[in-house]
Amino acid sequence: MTSRERMMRALHREKPDRLPVTVHQWQGYHLQHHMGGNIADPAQVRRAFTGRLAMIGGMDQFNILTDGTHDRIRVEVRRPFEGFGRDGDYILSTSDHFFETPRANLEVYAAAARECTH
Repeated sequence: MTSRERMMRALHREKPDRLPVTVHQWQGYHLQHHMGGNIADPAQVRRAFTGRLAMIGGMDQFNILTDGTHDRIRVEVRRPFEGFGRDGDYILSTSDHFFETPRANLEVYAAAARECTH
């Protein structure tokens, strides 16, 4: 199955042969060092970038996706979507790789992401 076929199946709520992913990142580090902010304040980021670019990423794959509880993963999927995606300028993504993330956590992440719609 090609990457495109995987993504199209996932978008149609069908089961791909494995989870489709995209790897991009922006994290608190980038916001702290490049705009003096923190991802804890989505309003500041939204004011700075709305209408000029779409944000992608923001999920801490080490402390939340890999080691977090399923409830914490659900909350953290929703948090950046609500904060940064209010105007449709946000694409949910992990911030990097997730080689050691349990499959069950990835499935919770994907299920929570499907619930995030405008």
